[in-house]
Amino acid sequence: MLKYLSVLTLLAVSLTFTGCKSKEQTEAEQAALKAEQDKLQGKWKLASRSGDEDEEAPEPNSYYVIEGDIFRLVFTDKDGKEETIFRQKMAITPNKEPKQVDLTYVDEAGKPITSTDKVRSRGKTKSKTTTLKDVAIYQLDGDKLKICISYDDKKRPTDFTTPRGSARYVLNLEKMK
Repeated sequence: MLKYLSVLTLLAVSLTFTGCKSKEQTEAEQAALKAEQDKLQGKWKLASRSGDEDEEAPEPNSYYVIEGDIFRLVFTDKDGKEETIFRQKMAITPNKEPKQVDLTYVDEAGKPITSTDKVRSRGKTKSKTTTLKDVAIYQLDGDKLKICISYDDKKRPTDFTTPRGSARYVLNLEKMK
């Protein structure tokens, strides 16, 4: 009998910690995520950018685009030709406060871009491959989107400030009509 109770207790505790969600809860979370993602879609012009350096003036020939889960910077040259400067896959977490987004650099095919470094440990050299990404928070207010991005993927911003030496910057974007 004691063995039976121990198994039941272990099962109950494991279900509590694994966060069993009903199908309805999972569907509701996915619907909320899609609704938030839909609000972010479109072209966004840079209203201002601030960061570790002095405040930068917006580049008049560039804009950001969010299509699906891809965030990219586009530059238009004097002949009207558009060139994507970079693209990042967005993984948003809208149920946190502030809302969070991970931005993983990807190539044209959507494959993550990686960096390989040589690491020396105990007299041996090994290769370490890491995926290039930034971590950020964002705030959406109608047609205004504020994103605070950290170059250090281990230090997500907690507010929209850019203290000197913080390795982060803030983009203030406005939706283009």
